Amino acid sequence: MVSGARSAENDRSVSATAVRHTPFTAMLDPSRESASTAILITHQLEEAIAVGDRIVVLGRSAKLLADIRVERWTKSDHGVLREAIQATLQSNERDPRLV
Repeated sequence: MVSGARSAENDRSVSATAVRHTPFTAMLDPSRESASTAILITHQLEEAIAVGDRIVVLGRSAKLLADIRVERWTKSDHGVLREAIQATLQSNERDPRLV
């Protein structure tokens, strides 16, 4: 995703502002149609839950804290998911709710 945005910024026919403000879902749709993988790196938890199929949580020193399949969580459980991820990040330890 990042390399695509950078190459578009270097192309004068594409506005860098348009690239930065394109909704992530629009950028991911082509990869879903072609069965490709797109990696979105974000610090916005709500965005990760809304857009991602899978969330990988890295803590300090790039410690792998969680590898979450979002489809296993119902929309009504997204609040619990959000709390568990936040607790994991604060403690830098795995949370049993995310296993």
